Amino acid sequence: MRRRRNCTALTIAALLLLPAGPARAALREGDRFPSLSVETWEGSSTTFSAATDEVVILEFWASWCIPCHDALPTLAHLAAQYGDARLRVVLINIDQDHAAAEQKLSAVIPDRGRLTLLTDVGGDAMARLGAPGMPSTYVVANGVLQTVVVGFGAAEHAAIDAAVRSALNRKP
Repeated sequence: MRRRRNCTALTIAALLLLPAGPARAALREGDRFPSLSVETWEGSSTTFSAATDEVVILEFWASWCIPCHDALPTLAHLAAQYGDARLRVVLINIDQDHAAAEQKLSAVIPDRGRLTLLTDVGGDAMARLGAPGMPSTYVVANGVLQTVVVGFGAAEHAAIDAAVRSALNRKP
């Protein structure tokens, strides 16, 4: 119980640290997924777009987020499990300290071969989507948001897996 309260407090604190700006409505199922200005894991500016023929799982995570520690290897497993079926897993880290993020990622995912790693240090992309918490996981197919899952546990894993299977089954 104490661990959950600590994680909740950290999540609230992190969301309060996101940059203030124009209020953005949360992205909803059925909306076109926007392009996002982010950085590569190596630090170069880039634009991420989910407007492809792939099914994309995009997750915002942080090294201090306890549920993220469980979600990351699960998402890496999904990437390996469905990789040949046109699934792309994109992990966007929001840490200010890249070394802490790298250390956590290395500890929970030794093989990153099927993952796309990006950073959103200022939290602008996360705020643009109206992400409701940590971790926030978006499943996108053909550039359209299928579902958003917040947090991570058995029920969230099942929801992500079901959304991926459904989207892959609808692929032409």
